Amino acid sequence: MNTTEQTAPVIELKPRSARSRVPRRADRLNLVVLMLAAALAFSPLSFGYYSFTSWAPLGIGAVVLLVVLAFGPAVRTTGFARTASVGLGLMLVLSFASILWAESRDSAWTSANQIAIYAVIFAIGLLAIRRHATARAVMVMLGLPALISSLVLAFEFAAGSGGGAFLQGRLDSPMGYINGTAGLLVMGIWPWLAMAETAKTRELRAAAISAAALIASMAVLTQSRAIVLATVATIVLVLIAAPGRTRRGVNLLIVLAAVAATVHWTLRVYSSTGPSQLLDPSSSAIQQAGFALLAAAAIGFALKWLTSAGIERLPAGRRDPLVRQLGRALLTLTVVAAVAGAVAEHHKLSTQWHDFTALNAEKSAGNRFLAIGGGYRYDLWRIAVDEFKGDPLGGVGAGNFVDQYYLLRHQLEDVTVPHSLELQMLAELGIGGAAGLVLFLAPVLGAGVTRRRTTLANSDPALKIAALGMFAAWLAATSVDWLYDMPGLAGMAMLAAAVLVVPTPTADVYEAAPSRRGRRQQATLVLTLGTLALVAASLGRQYVAALYSNSGQRLVSRQPVNALQELRTAEQLDPWSMQTQYAVASAYARLNDYPAAREALVRAQQLQPQNYVPPALLGDIATRAGDNATAIAAYRRALRLDPLEPALQQVVKTSEAAAK
Repeated sequence: MNTTEQTAPVIELKPRSARSRVPRRADRLNLVVLMLAAALAFSPLSFGYYSFTSWAPLGIGAVVLLVVLAFGPAVRTTGFARTASVGLGLMLVLSFASILWAESRDSAWTSANQIAIYAVIFAIGLLAIRRHATARAVMVMLGLPALISSLVLAFEFAAGSGGGAFLQGRLDSPMGYINGTAGLLVMGIWPWLAMAETAKTRELRAAAISAAALIASMAVLTQSRAIVLATVATIVLVLIAAPGRTRRGVNLLIVLAAVAATVHWTLRVYSSTGPSQLLDPSSSAIQQAGFALLAAAAIGFALKWLTSAGIERLPAGRRDPLVRQLGRALLTLTVVAAVAGAVAEHHKLSTQWHDFTALNAEKSAGNRFLAIGGGYRYDLWRIAVDEFKGDPLGGVGAGNFVDQYYLLRHQLEDVTVPHSLELQMLAELGIGGAAGLVLFLAPVLGAGVTRRRTTLANSDPALKIAALGMFAAWLAATSVDWLYDMPGLAGMAMLAAAVLVVPTPTADVYEAAPSRRGRRQQATLVLTLGTLALVAASLGRQYVAALYSNSGQRLVSRQPVNALQELRTAEQLDPWSMQTQYAVASAYARLNDYPAAREALVRAQQLQPQNYVPPALLGDIATRAGDNATAIAAYRRALRLDPLEPALQQVVKTSEAAAK
């Protein structure tokens, strides 16, 4: 027998050893979290999974993945991770509990299911992200949607097409919501800025800055004020979080220079739509913007390459002192510029703040980026505070901000959330919800800025910058908007949060569990599986109900009898759905069955007494049936619940005049 034959049995036995099982187990964990990251990365193709019928299947799939991980080995966690999990759990429990007192139980149910998905995504990240390579792959994957979207749109614009990507002169695609697109871009820029600091070759670092410059320049096309706040807040955090601030600051200046050099042409898309943004962007302006976007990427690449080349040519003894001097100069210039700008623009800022609080925010700034606030957010925030004051302990119920909104508003915008995550938790879940949010946010941000080597991100600057940048950008944006209610973007933020709080890897990280589980571990597993079963049942039931309801709504105009069959099934699965009740009433109205249609709307009114829509619809069908007295009473009730609605004011006036 030769030497090769003698060693062959040893080679065959090696995969059965404990050491060889670790890579295979690690590969399975990598696959789980990368599948989830990929699903989230594809969310822009489905408008950020905003629709319940889009994010519910994602949630069910995530629960399945978490069940798989629950049967795996026990893993170490950090204090940051445990505290953040408690915060998410508190918000989840309060959301489901609020179904008991919420005006709209269906909205509370939906909101609770949404938080459940976020908690599941966060848990998957905690259990599956255990190595630097995995975490880096996750962050790159989460940065790809912003880069790919920017590349595709830039070439499309340069080719002379892409006008459909804009809404009133502002970039709306790919999310189908302007501020959602802005959020995707400002979140997606940070993985590439992180790569620009840590990539091994000069060309890769320059390419990463090129990607960041392209994304940042594309973000200008959204004309979203929320991203200004998000960008400034995130820059401050990432500069504090990790060493290498001078290099990071230079990279940020390069991106800013690339954007500034081309902004004249990118802003022309917005200005070409006229003073009221009612005109379509001109094709020439869009094409020029496309070339400007590609030019910004090229400028970013060139500046980074030249900067890196210049630094590398310096003698080693002069390099460090020069970097320190440059850092001090950048800090001094930043402080001086901030103070000088605040002093010079004090009057304008004061005027804009007055306009903002007077719900007149668009009057004092010719460019959207130069205004403090936009729309009617001050009124939305005021209403959220009023709702909290009315019920500080339990709030109005998860997802129920809108139920008092129409009665309390001072303007005519139709919204369902207060455009602030913090105020949303206060208004909807009261003190407990706010406490849960703080318990979640504080450890995640704390892990991002701490220098202790207990977390994986603290041993890898690229990870810290990418994950903290993405999470902080999402948080800052959703503090003045509603990115929280877009599960695609919020899910990306949850994975980034998990990257920040998972522990530093150790040699035995995949072998922490004994071959047989102890009683405590078995009890934990049973509790976990039971909770996940309840979450899956909740999501699945509401999802199936939504499918039947949507199917029935599509059939109402053509086959009202068949529609009623679908809608009755939906009603059995989800008896609180207002859309199902409205569709039932519409189907009966198509069949000229006025009593049955009225019964469905009365049932809807009983479900949500403070909702102006059921009495308004009762007025409509009563008018068609010739029951004018009932119609007037119903319209008056609707107007009391929504006193500023012009259509209701007019219909009440017309009905009362006709009755005289």
